[in-house]
Amino acid sequence: MSDLPAVLGGAKAAAANIPMTQPTMPPMEDFVRDVGEMFSSRMITNHVFVRRFEDAVAARTGAAHAVAVSSCTSGLMLALARVRRRDGMVVLPSYTFSATGHAVAWNSMRMRPVDIDPETFLVDVDQVETALRSRSVAAVMAVHLFGLVAPVDALRDLCEDRNVPVIYDAAHALGASHGGRAVGNFGMAEVFSLSPTKVVVSGEGGVVTTNDREVAEYLRLARNYGDDGTGRCAFSGLNARMTEMHGVLGYHSLAHLDENLERRKRMVLRLKDRLSRLPGISFQRVDRLEETTYKDFATVIDPRAFGMDRDVLRKALAAEGVATKTYFDPPIHLQPAFRLLIRKVALPVSERLARHIVNLPMYSHIAEVDVDAIALAVERIQAHAPEVRKALKGK
Repeated sequence: MSDLPAVLGGAKAAAANIPMTQPTMPPMEDFVRDVGEMFSSRMITNHVFVRRFEDAVAARTGAAHAVAVSSCTSGLMLALARVRRRDGMVVLPSYTFSATGHAVAWNSMRMRPVDIDPETFLVDVDQVETALRSRSVAAVMAVHLFGLVAPVDALRDLCEDRNVPVIYDAAHALGASHGGRAVGNFGMAEVFSLSPTKVVVSGEGGVVTTNDREVAEYLRLARNYGDDGTGRCAFSGLNARMTEMHGVLGYHSLAHLDENLERRKRMVLRLKDRLSRLPGISFQRVDRLEETTYKDFATVIDPRAFGMDRDVLRKALAAEGVATKTYFDPPIHLQPAFRLLIRKVALPVSERLARHIVNLPMYSHIAEVDVDAIALAVERIQAHAPEVRKALKGK
């Protein structure tokens, strides 16, 4: 194969286009068998298969309770509603998916976005501590970003002293752990996503874990309008129930979590080994005590050292048949949707990361040949950086 990148006339590195992500599915026969039983029962929402999935999540995480919901976003909304306070403020990292912010907005609460650690991309604990000086803080909502566990010990120490609950947006993190303790056991509640980009999938859906019985009871009512089945609504909730079909898929996907995480880790290390040899490219730091899910393969591009900025790299990779994404640009404090809920603030680390990060394809069943093609594509593009920049100028 020519060493020229595709944008300069070389052959594509990928034999077929490589998508950004794909759900890794469990065996179809397992799913179909249970769906057939569900059809026969004519019970299609929040019944035996959803409860089986909840039990499996509780067993897998070691949490006392697991409550399935229609999405991670609805789970975050309802968990935060548990501690909703008039004129209350929620401290959260700005570098996160918009759903974290939507949960705050839905609860008519104010946001106090804070910056992140430049190496782990996780919430900056010192900035959380500063924010907690305000008596209006009703909750801290931290994020296990890309599957890497937030600084749970430091946040616990900060927030318990002040009686401020911590809710974790654990969308990326089912299967992650900190110091041998599984995610699902930290804070007041942790909320996981089961959407198609995640390591465990149910089609759409989410699940909330907690070790607090009262929180679990609240969530079970809240996902059903606040109605205990008698028709009397104790409070205003949502229709956030999970369907039986989603419960079936989630259960069988969860059964393959360990093997999928192991293969995903091998593919990440394979790709990282190649790309780490290039100048101007770095990765999220994962410390020894952490087990991340590697939900995404995030790379940070230093334009000066790499020879081009991340946007030029993305265009060149598209010509190679390699899809990419830029998470999370813009970060929360620059999102138009939240302008009225946030005081104007500069968060330089979040802003810089949002400008320089590019996420490369990664999923649990990705083929080694595709991983190698991604690495080759980046290598060729970087090796011809001046010509690539010139070819893509203005495009």
